[in-house]
Amino acid sequence: MFQDRGPGDSLLGTYGDSATIPAQGPDRRVWRRASRHGVKAWQRGVTESISSRLCFFASGPIVRVDISTELVAHVSGVHHCGSPWSCPICAPVVRERRAQEVDLALSGHLGSGGGGLFVTFASRHHRADDLAPRLDLMGEVLHSTLQGRTWSVFKRRLGYMGACRVVEVTYGFNGWHPHCHSAFVLEGRPVFDVVEDLQGWLFERFQGVCLRRGFGTLERPYGVDVRGISDGGGMGDYLSKVEGGWTAGLELARGDVKVARGDGGRSPFSILRAAASGDSASAALWSEYERATFGKRFLRWSPGLRARLLPEVEEISDVEAAAAEGAGVVLFSCLFEGEVWDVLVTEGSTGVLLAELERAVGDGDVLDVLERWGGMTERDYVTWSLETEVTT
Repeated sequence: MFQDRGPGDSLLGTYGDSATIPAQGPDRRVWRRASRHGVKAWQRGVTESISSRLCFFASGPIVRVDISTELVAHVSGVHHCGSPWSCPICAPVVRERRAQEVDLALSGHLGSGGGGLFVTFASRHHRADDLAPRLDLMGEVLHSTLQGRTWSVFKRRLGYMGACRVVEVTYGFNGWHPHCHSAFVLEGRPVFDVVEDLQGWLFERFQGVCLRRGFGTLERPYGVDVRGISDGGGMGDYLSKVEGGWTAGLELARGDVKVARGDGGRSPFSILRAAASGDSASAALWSEYERATFGKRFLRWSPGLRARLLPEVEEISDVEAAAAEGAGVVLFSCLFEGEVWDVLVTEGSTGVLLAELERAVGDGDVLDVLERWGGMTERDYVTWSLETEVTT
């Protein structure tokens, strides 16, 4: 059900543009993975998170690499931090899983006659602003805004069932720009007049919250944006399309793959890549980003909403989602001693290794790769184990 769709770059900002997604293929996925394993080696040296420092190191004496029939590597016997915010290895995998869950949930709901709205909240921001307080504002925006008697009336008029929200962070010429994307799930198709009234009311409500918190007035029309979500129909097995943008799942969860609109804006992982290349200003920004996002919830469903929309899809943790990368029907397996594997992790070369194994299995010539990288087949491991036992 959940495949490595590997979305490409989109425009940075409130919405992505499906036209900016380039042709997909294994070469692009392999390049992205090799790159993120490389920058992870730098990030381990600066992170304050113990789980992030340990991520992808061996958790025992042996690490197993399985190559699936789709020629995608799955690694077991290693630690995973599961961070959707700051781990270049785990974040793309976790976010892709969440994006596909959202698309599946919304498409099924829309296909059965339900409706949805994609609502974005964004406050004014300036270069001198710290990230942490504005990130806190966005994490609480639904709770602080959707209250009171008027909201109760809107809930009835909309047939509001609940929401799924994600906080996204970018950085541009005006500094940090955290904003909240949320999918409002409705019992039926939204009525235009009600949606128009809702947007105006949400703007005033959210502006009141910003003023009370000392963040100033909102900028029209960017403070609150409300768009419809429609069934993608023939665009794929399941897609829920946001008016003027990507699928709802990609809009919510895959901010990590967006690129600049032309205003100098960057995603956090583009900042990380620059920091790993030696840019000291980017290194300072990355440290602030890691501290501000540590321990924060990335994606949140209204109580009971996910279970209602996805009753047959198991709910797994971010760590479990990260550990499932590449899992499938196994075509070939090989093993690495934990000590050998940890040297490769420290060097940041595990992404290249996995790419070579995938290609070698596809070409039918994997023994040379194992010899160069210090891996073993299961048969060789049995012989090695016996010899080690006799020696010791």
